[in-house]
Amino acid sequence: MHIKFNSEYSSHFMAHFLDPVVDLFNNGVIEKPANSSAKNRQRKQILEQGRTDFDSPSSGLTAEQKVELYCYHYFLMHLSSNLAFMLFEKDFLLNLFNENNIVYFVDIGCGPLTAGIALNRWLKENIPGQKKVSYYGADISKSMIKKANSLLTNPHFFEEFSEVELFDDKARIVEHLSSREITEKSVFIINYSFLFASHSLIVQEFVDFTNNLIENTPKTIILYQNPGRSDLSKKWIEYKKNLTSFSSKKQYPLVYRYKYDDIFGSSNYPSPTLKAKFDILKNFQDD
Repeated sequence: MHIKFNSEYSSHFMAHFLDPVVDLFNNGVIEKPANSSAKNRQRKQILEQGRTDFDSPSSGLTAEQKVELYCYHYFLMHLSSNLAFMLFEKDFLLNLFNENNIVYFVDIGCGPLTAGIALNRWLKENIPGQKKVSYYGADISKSMIKKANSLLTNPHFFEEFSEVELFDDKARIVEHLSSREITEKSVFIINYSFLFASHSLIVQEFVDFTNNLIENTPKTIILYQNPGRSDLSKKWIEYKKNLTSFSSKKQYPLVYRYKYDDIFGSSNYPSPTLKAKFDILKNFQDD
């Protein structure tokens, strides 16, 4: 599946995710990687393949500067993976986002709101103007939340949502939603994009969070994606085993390829093809 970005999307992405890191290059804060080897070194040594501590300075960069470098290397890659997932499951999602349902999209480890921006584009292209989806993002990194908050100034990214809220603790989402009236028309979607590869993730915390969130919810879907390597799925498998009321959607988990146009020039190729592992858990039977 080939993900492309039109000129409108490209201009917004460049303004928010490319220009800030270009300023770092131009000001000599960090050297612009001139080739694939230099790009790989930045991803591995500075960003630790996206798993560095984004609230601590390192490698001569402040925490906020590391976030900008992360966006340069990973935003388009992860955005394209999310879009590929949503396009692949278009019919399934259309059924969830029907006019009768109220959807709460809970994005855990939201980073720079990548999955939210992808979902907004998907909604705009498939069911525009419905405004029945609320987006809640949570990330433990204060620097990531700071970056995420800066994106809220651009309505282009979130125009299809009825509500957007950001939290620095996933438990606060449970508190926030506890005051909502949950009915048979309520649908919760918990999204984990490239989170379960984290070295520090404690599986039981996420099991407890999930059980607390869905305590009175009739219909919940959990979306998962991670790099295709099997060794990075161990924590996800443990998480699944502890959610006894959930099962994988038919044909999942699966690994498939997606391709995107690298308008930032941060990849080793103009249009890289990558593999990602996907899973969908649900606590209900298909209609």
